[in-house]
Amino acid sequence: MKRFLGCLLIVSFLTTISWAQAPGSDSLLDSHIQEHRVRASAFVAPTILVTSGIVGHASRHLHQADIDLHNTVVSWGMPKNPIDNALQYLPIASVLALRACGVSSVHQYRDIIPLAAETYIIGAAVVLSVKHFADVQRPDQSAYNSFPSGHTFTAFAGAEILRREYGKTHPLIAIGGYTIATGVGLMRIYNSRHWMADVLAGAGVGILSASAAYWTYPKINSWITRKGCRLSATPVSLTLNF
Repeated sequence: MKRFLGCLLIVSFLTTISWAQAPGSDSLLDSHIQEHRVRASAFVAPTILVTSGIVGHASRHLHQADIDLHNTVVSWGMPKNPIDNALQYLPIASVLALRACGVSSVHQYRDIIPLAAETYIIGAAVVLSVKHFADVQRPDQSAYNSFPSGHTFTAFAGAEILRREYGKTHPLIAIGGYTIATGVGLMRIYNSRHWMADVLAGAGVGILSASAAYWTYPKINSWITRKGCRLSATPVSLTLNF
C-alpha cells in the first residue's frame, strides 16, 4: 500500500499545481455540484462500520468471537491465497478502464484522477496513523499493525468512487465494485492477515475517505482554477498547460 500511496502522492502533487478547467470549458462546480453536496445519509453506513471495528477490539466478548472465527478458518486447513494483494486495486482500476472503454462517468479524467488521489491520501493518512498507535497484533502474529485493514480500505475506497461515477446509470457496476471489495475483506480474514474488526473499520475508512474527497474537491478545484493552469488527463498520461 505504501508504494501505491507513493504513486498517488506524485499524481496529487502534479494536480495540486496544475489541474483546472480552462476558461469556457465545463466547470465541475457548475455541472456536478449535486455530486459534491454533503449528505448525512452518506456517512451512516461507513460510520457504523468504523464504530463496529473499534468496538470489536474494545469489547472482550466481541474480540473473543473474532478469535473463534479465526480459529474456525484456520481449522479448515485450506492453503492461503494472495489474490487479495492484486484484487484490492481492481475497483479503482475499473473506474479508469470503464471510462477508457467509452462508459460515461460523472466526471472526466481530469477530475477523476485528483479525486482518486485525494481519496487515497486522506484514507492512507488515517490508516497508517491508526495502525501505528493502535498496535494490534495480526491473527498470524506477524506484526502489530493489524487495525484497520489497509487492503480493505483500498478496495472499498475504489468501490465507492466506482459507485459515485457509474452507479446512477449502471447500478450493476456499483454492485460489482462492492462485491469485489467485500471479497478482499473476506480474503484478508481467510489468509489470517486481519481480524473481522480490522476489515469492518478498513471498509468504513475507505468509504468515508471517498466521501470526504468528493466533498472537499470542488473547493480545492476552485482555488486552483484561479492560478490559470490546466491539466489534460487520460488513463496513461498527464499534460500540463500553463
